[in-house]
Amino acid sequence: MHATGAFGSADLRSLYGDRAHCPLTWSRPTVVAVPAPLRELLDHPARPELGADARLHAQTVVFDLPRPLSVKTLPITEPEDPRARLVAAASPPIPR
Repeated sequence: MHATGAFGSADLRSLYGDRAHCPLTWSRPTVVAVPAPLRELLDHPARPELGADARLHAQTVVFDLPRPLSVKTLPITEPEDPRARLVAAASPPIPR
């Protein structure tokens, strides 16, 4: 299981593929850089006028572009101030 989210303004896209046909060998969800060509290819297959062959080609090429990014997980501790603890207790849990 995993979760995604953003603070502030962001566009999030997810790429899902059938593991049996996916050329990527990552064993878990992976954050990737999204250069302009990849960004365009993520939206391209959703175009309604696109033919089946062109859609399949775009879906195949898209797997050539993702490159993993290094991600650091930040430890979050409970606040010490009682007022801040009330706010933290009222907030939804942060996915880990």
